[in-house]
Order: sequence, then structure tokens, then C-alpha cells
Amino acid sequence: MSIKSQPISSENWSILYSHNDTNKNKVSEIEKNRITSLFDKHLKEKGSLNLSRFSMRVLENSQYSKIHALLFSSNKILISLSKHTPILKLVADATKCVSSEGIVYGSCHDEDFPELHGMLKKPLSSYKKRNNNEVVLSKMETSTIKDSINLYELAREENIELSLIEHKKYRGIFAKIQNTETIVSFGSPPFKGKVKKLRKIIYSLSSKGKAASRIELDFENKAFIKENTI
Repeated sequence: MSIKSQPISSENWSILYSHNDTNKNKVSEIEKNRITSLFDKHLKEKGSLNLSRFSMRVLENSQYSKIHALLFSSNKILISLSKHTPILKLVADATKCVSSEGIVYGSCHDEDFPELHGMLKKPLSSYKKRNNNEVVLSKMETSTIKDSINLYELAREENIELSLIEHKKYRGIFAKIQNTETIVSFGSPPFKGKVKKLRKIIYSLSSKGKAASRIELDFENKAFIKENTI
């Protein structure tokens, strides 16, 4: 929809936000200011309002999964936004957020999430985007990221916090335990039994006043441990 009758200035428009959203989707004042600024730039650059293009601009590099913008009078727009739930951040030639569903999107800089490395086969800039925001990955890349999320969640269930998860070709998944120098080799899924074994190893080492610099769990029914004294 393109509206050309209004003067080219955001001051003549009112942008309202849906009140039916949950707290998760509540739009902060910072975000409202960002959207107003984008709206002003859109009007100045395009000379008219195109709701579809403006919506895509709002989504780009944002935390949102969906936007619905409705023109309900000659100078009023109602916006409803839905957010992803970020839990990890993917680090490559750019840094993107990763949702609990395994969607890579937006940008993720200051957020204190565990990092994913080695998940992609090529630079992020070369991937297509869905809704101008979500990175379209291959089935294999998506599967690797979902495996990493599964490992992260299983580790948290055992009160093990991971600060970094890395995929290495031919070796599978490695992870670093938060606030330690311990690197754990998990190999390929399933991870549940390996995580439970890791919990027992950590407890056993701790009770002896020791820690490990490296723990290898990618061999069936075996664990190789390189110990350090705490």
C-alpha cells in the first residue's frame, strides 16, 4: 500500500502500538524511537509511505519475528510486533541471535549469550534472508544448530553452563564450560547420556580438588580426561 497524499514528515503521522501483546512483545521506548527514525527516513527517501517496505525495514537486524502494520486513518498507523526468544548467539563474519527454535536472525552484540562457532559453511553476508531478518540456512546447518541448542539445554538441566559451543568438521560438537578453561568434546548426538556422564566427572574431580582442561566424551562408553589441580 502506497500513500502519497501526506506531507513527507513523520511529524504529521501517529504511530501507535498494539496493547494486546504480552510483556515479551512489549515495545520499549528505545525501540519506538528507532522505529520512528526509520519511518522518517523511509518517507524522505521514498517520497511516500509503502507499508510493506517500511515493515521490512523495521524487521531488518531486529529482534522481531513478525510485524503487522495497519493504516487505520489518513495519518495513523497501528503496529503489532512479535519477538523471537534468543538463547544463543552465532559468531561468524557477523554476530546473529539464535532463537530457541534454531532461527538465526537480527544482530546480537552486547547480549550475554553463549556463543556458537563453526556452524556455517560460508560468510553470513552470502545467505538469503526471510522477512529481511531471518537467515535462510541449509538443512545440515539448521540441524547442527538445533543439535547445539539441545546440548545447551541438556547441560543446563544438569546445572552445567556452557559459554561456547563449536562444531568441528569430522569431530562434531565441542563446548567450553562457563568460568573454566575446560573444553569438552561431545562428538555427535545423542547428548543426554554424555551430559550426565560429564556431570559425574565434574563432581568427582571437584571432590578431589581437581579440574580438567579437557574431557573427551565422543568415544562410546569411555571418557578421556586431562586433569589440572585447582
